[in-house]
Amino acid sequence: MTEKGYHMKQLLMTAAALLLIAGCTSQPIYNVSDASTQVYNNDFEPTEQQVEQAIMLGATRYGWQPRLVEPGLIEASILLRDHQATVEIPYSANSYSIRHKSSENLDYKNGEIHRNYNRWVMNLSSAIQQQLSAEAYGSSPQGGQIR
Repeated sequence: MTEKGYHMKQLLMTAAALLLIAGCTSQPIYNVSDASTQVYNNDFEPTEQQVEQAIMLGATRYGWQPRLVEPGLIEASILLRDHQATVEIPYSANSYSIRHKSSENLDYKNGEIHRNYNRWVMNLSSAIQQQLSAEAYGSSPQGGQIR
């Protein structure tokens, strides 16, 4: 094999590896379905208003901009650099869900999305759970960071 042929082969292999790595950034979209609002404190049964407050505070804590659409439904958006996502959060006193509504620059296609979106949604759900626990135990959760 000539030196030129070797370099061409090496270039093609590098390009194929980069395409493979780039393809790995997409994952099946993560939605939260009917997450329980009950916490380990068995005496605590949150009201719908307490769940609403936990969602609003938890979302804000992680950089989401929540807005009450109507009782039982919150819409939250996040903008990081040039990536944007909006989710719908239907809720009741017993549970909440987090569903993808729209996104920009997160490569959403055929039920798959950039893995950062999934991490943001997991962090959002975790923040809501922390707020509910804080409400149940009368404490204040620690602040979080978006990554």
